[in-house]
Amino acid sequence: RYAENLAHHGELAFNLGQRIEGYSNFLWTLLLAAGAWLGADTVWLSKILGWVFGALGLMLVWRVGQGRTSDGARGADPDAPPGRVSLAVVFESQTAILLTATLVFMGSLILAMMSSYACWSSGGLETQAFTLLSTAAILRFLIEERDEKAGEEPRRWSGLVFALATMTRPEGAAYFLMAAVWRAGKVLRRSRRRELGAGESAAALRRDLGGLALFFAPIVPWLLWRVYYYGDILPNTYYIKSGGPDMILRGAWDLGIYLSMTKLYLLLPPMALGWLAGMRYFRERWGGPRSGLSMNFLLLAVAATILYYVWIGGDFMELARCLVPALPLAALVSLEGIFLLYNLAGAGHGRASAYSLVLKW
Repeated sequence: RYAENLAHHGELAFNLGQRIEGYSNFLWTLLLAAGAWLGADTVWLSKILGWVFGALGLMLVWRVGQGRTSDGARGADPDAPPGRVSLAVVFESQTAILLTATLVFMGSLILAMMSSYACWSSGGLETQAFTLLSTAAILRFLIEERDEKAGEEPRRWSGLVFALATMTRPEGAAYFLMAAVWRAGKVLRRSRRRELGAGESAAALRRDLGGLALFFAPIVPWLLWRVYYYGDILPNTYYIKSGGPDMILRGAWDLGIYLSMTKLYLLLPPMALGWLAGMRYFRERWGGPRSGLSMNFLLLAVAATILYYVWIGGDFMELARCLVPALPLAALVSLEGIFLLYNLAGAGHGRASAYSLVLKW
């Protein structure tokens, strides 16, 4: 109704003449308003856009999950004479490559099998749009961190994606704050270890936070417009959806029912392995996560989403709509856990795997 009133009457209001911000999905509302202005049915448009954003989310998880797809090809026999490669070694290497390429799809498959993700791809709300944008923002931030650690100078535009996520759902600001604190903490840790001088620390902090500062380019004008148009910096939904100690028990109960119903607790073992993949021992032994991203930050984002869900008392809608943004991140961590298990079994490096032993025999 907000979108249709904007498209047909030029007012972003539920009732014409009453400027009350009763929505919390600004960009989604504008997107529907654009469709309504072009003559589209907003109900069907919202469902179609949900399917599109859901599919793009699956593609994003698949793309990041690819990592370095050649890693599974490290199956050559170190004892083989130079220039001579046995048929067994060739078959083993090709099998490892095929298995690796197949496992790459596991992240998207895990995500697609989650009932919440499937349900809210056609729920007609902004859930999948926000999930895509928040996931893209977090992954872009971690890619910047990864590239900088590798000695490269990445283009820092994750702050802009965080802003788009925030303008779609207010929770995007929490992810942005986590990223800013994470990046500032990294500079401070390097300074304490005396890896950076005083002047270098200040310069590094300005450089690292500079890209995130793009967050404020669209956010500040948007907030000023909200104060001008609605007379408040916060939407009405904030005042009726605020959490607190009284809501925690209800949220915890709702979370327990959700996990029991969807069996998502079965992801805990692969997620634990994914976390181990980022630990120092496994990084030195196996090269760390294939994606090169920080498992700690991904798990922190998942945990923060769960705590927020409990704090606000869960959701009156089925299948935990407010937890959906954490699902792609959980799928990626689980994928890293599957690859770690694959490597520990020896298949990823051509060692101690069942088919390797048979072929060598």
